[in-house]
Amino acid sequence: MPKNKFLVVILVFLVIILTRLYPLIKFGPSGLGYDTGFYRRYLELSGGFLKPPSYILGTDAFSARLVLDFLSWSKINIDLALFGSYLIFSFLLGLTIYLLASQIFQNKNAGLLALCLFALSPTQWLAYTFMLYKQFWAIWLLLLSFYLIERRSSFLILPLILALTGHRATALLSIPPLFFTAVLYIIKKKKIRIILTITTAIILAVWLNWPIMEMLWTTFQNGLPIQDSFKLKTGIFISPEEYLIKSSIFIALGFIGAGYLVKKKKFGVFLFFFFTALILVLAKSYFYQRIIIFLDLSLIILGGGGLWLIYNQIKSSKYARIILAAFFLLLSPVLFFTIKSYHPLINQEKLQEIIYLRSISNDNSYIITFTSDYAPWLYGWAGPNKKIISPGLFEDAWNYEQWVNFWSGDLTKQKEMLASYRAPLYIFNPGSDYSDDACFAKISGSAWKFNCY
Repeated sequence: MPKNKFLVVILVFLVIILTRLYPLIKFGPSGLGYDTGFYRRYLELSGGFLKPPSYILGTDAFSARLVLDFLSWSKINIDLALFGSYLIFSFLLGLTIYLLASQIFQNKNAGLLALCLFALSPTQWLAYTFMLYKQFWAIWLLLLSFYLIERRSSFLILPLILALTGHRATALLSIPPLFFTAVLYIIKKKKIRIILTITTAIILAVWLNWPIMEMLWTTFQNGLPIQDSFKLKTGIFISPEEYLIKSSIFIALGFIGAGYLVKKKKFGVFLFFFFTALILVLAKSYFYQRIIIFLDLSLIILGGGGLWLIYNQIKSSKYARIILAAFFLLLSPVLFFTIKSYHPLINQEKLQEIIYLRSISNDNSYIITFTSDYAPWLYGWAGPNKKIISPGLFEDAWNYEQWVNFWSGDLTKQKEMLASYRAPLYIFNPGSDYSDDACFAKISGSAWKFNCY
């Protein structure tokens, strides 16, 4: 291992920060994913602390909303607050990965190697670009809770409750490992405070997510395979097949680390968490593509231990450090090509057109887009009080059949349906041209004002 580990840690965190800044530097505020607009809109809303739930920030995201409420109250520039706090989550996640891997394997070298794997993980970089704000907030707190459980710390209660009230999928995924850990601790007669804390957390997670758990139970009662019931709810992320291609080395190292812990009978909350995520991904359960992010983080932490075990076999060689450095250099191209091939969902030119709509339309305006592709960007940048209409989203008053009629109808039919919305109504539909119809006034290349009611 390197002699000056502090410099290595600084270098690794520099890689984490620079790679995550890249989309914003190259593409501007439109550089991150679909959910960016939802969070930005929430920050713009007035109301101080404890704002009412909004789109994708419902009652299941209470602690994440508290963070956003604080940022809104602080009056920091909205983009700086949103992107800056999101970047801090990655920094804290990396630090917690180091601490947790060091604790599980009782070796700081394993923690350092896990941190290096996290910095070079193409899957974690892609997950970051999806702007999964509340998920990254909750998973950091959950891993911190796991670290505190492993340390038998009495400070466990606060981060665990914040994690379970920050993101629904994280809370649901935490229930099995917390349950098995509580049972294990009862058998081994561990600290009663830890057992009570974990039991309270399980009850809280079940209570908060009872409606979705009831839906799962109904599915089982009806004899329907879960994958059939939720075949359209896989979660938007890379497929298991793509994950295998991108992260095969991480997976191999992770299984080496997991095998070591099983062999040594070092069962604990984190190992239970890994098996839970693995089973759910292999079974293609509800939201399984998003669970790949949790599985990858588990494999990174276990992979730090796996790589440490391999290094121990060659550390007597004078070339051991060179081999280790060469290994990480060979991992780098996968991340490099993932970053290089990345393109945001919307370009900066389209985003500027949306921002222009903000300045020329009043606060009570309706803005309709005929595809959901542009909906969150309009929601986040067109103004906090604009009423956005998109297929199946926000102020949409049409059902699917009506949208089909609209898409397939001629211009006369479309104007008739558009007139059902109250004025003023603006249209954002890149590629459309209404210049020959007096009912439409051109605002920009992609935006028109509808005038026939």
